[in-house]
Amino acid sequence: MRWKNRPTYVPAEHFKWLLKQWNDLGDQDRAKINAANRAKQRDMHTCGPKIFARIRENLKNANEEKKEPSLAEVFRAIRKRASMEEIASQEAGEHVEGGESSNPVDPFEAVMGKDSKGRLRLY
Repeated sequence: MRWKNRPTYVPAEHFKWLLKQWNDLGDQDRAKINAANRAKQRDMHTCGPKIFARIRENLKNANEEKKEPSLAEVFRAIRKRASMEEIASQEAGEHVEGGESSNPVDPFEAVMGKDSKGRLRLY
C-alpha cells in the first residue's frame, strides 16, 4: 500500500529503508513515547522559526537604554501570541513594551535558575 503511494522524488532504495524503519516495532514504541512526551509539554514557544538570539537582540534594540532583556522578558516574548495588528506594527518597526521591574532580582531566574549552555526547555 505504501509502496504504491511512494513520492516520486524519494529514490526506491531510500523508500525501502523508510518502510523498514516504519515497520520496526522498536521505532514504533519510541515514536509513541516521544508523542506522549510532546503532549506533556507546556508553555511551548510561539515564535516559529525565529532564532532566540535574534529575538533577544530585537528586545535589546527596542529598549531605550539598549540593555540586555531579562530571562522573564524573553520568556514572555517567545510565548506571546501576536494579533494581526501587532504583527503589522512589528513589521513596520514599532516595538512592544517590555515592562522592566525595579527589583534587581529577576523572578524568572529565581524560580528557573541561572541561564546555562545546552538544551533548555523553557527558554
